[in-house]
Amino acid sequence: MTDESNLFYGHSATRPEHFELLRDHLEHVARRAANNASFWGAGTEAYAAGLLHDLGKYTELFQRRLCGLEKGLDHWTIGAVAAGELYRDDFWAVALAIHGHHVGLQRGSKQGLGVCCG
Repeated sequence: MTDESNLFYGHSATRPEHFELLRDHLEHVARRAANNASFWGAGTEAYAAGLLHDLGKYTELFQRRLCGLEKGLDHWTIGAVAAGELYRDDFWAVALAIHGHHVGLQRGSKQGLGVCCG
């Protein structure tokens, strides 16, 4: 038996029993992104972006949003920040992909991303 108090979901559905597990969503997106980006040699970065793009959904607060108890939470910036921690100077492509997916492309400079990624 699964302890449902430890499950995190990526997307809601019309019925809670059809919610998508966050780990499944992130892995699916990462594999698909890596496959698509492999054509121009960016599979590794795309895989990382896929895994990190919804990192902020791993919170109790965001899980409340999926149930309609909260609204408008930023669940992507933490993934862009994590990309910075993992890749240091080479994180721009990953961070821009994460933000571009959620809020449109940001200016590709330290100043432009500084607002979101410290």
